[in-house]
Amino acid sequence: TPVAGRGEQVLDDLVGMFVNTLVLRTTVEPEATFDSLLDAAREADLSAFTHADMPFEQLVDLLDVERSTAYSPLFQVMFTLQNNAQAAFELPGLTVSGVPAELGVARFDLQLTVADAADADGSAGDLDATFTYATDLFDSSTVAGFAEMFTRVLS
Repeated sequence: TPVAGRGEQVLDDLVGMFVNTLVLRTTVEPEATFDSLLDAAREADLSAFTHADMPFEQLVDLLDVERSTAYSPLFQVMFTLQNNAQAAFELPGLTVSGVPAELGVARFDLQLTVADAADADGSAGDLDATFTYATDLFDSSTVAGFAEMFTRVLS
């Protein structure tokens, strides 16, 4: 999952986006209940977040993982939660804000991006979820099945 990469005070005065990728892994025990799986995932994630400042490249080097240009060395699935309000910068006669970049290319085997969809009055609204996937690995009906299962879990 992407995490804010501004953990160092020396970065406070720099302009730009700093993001690190935090690798989250959870062992799935077949006999585990759903509640115990969620508890184990929560504990693993909280433990991982204590190391969120470790640069991704340093982790790859430390684990001595085989590198490939075909896939990410530590994970193939990305989950992104966009729960921050859209930033804007105002000057007299000028408003600057971000524009979503629609790349149309899967950067990972499978990515799920969930974003808050605020209502017109700014209050919390529904969630928008978008799956992006490598079409040489998944077909649209498989990803539609993932989306249906994800919706069922949320319900």
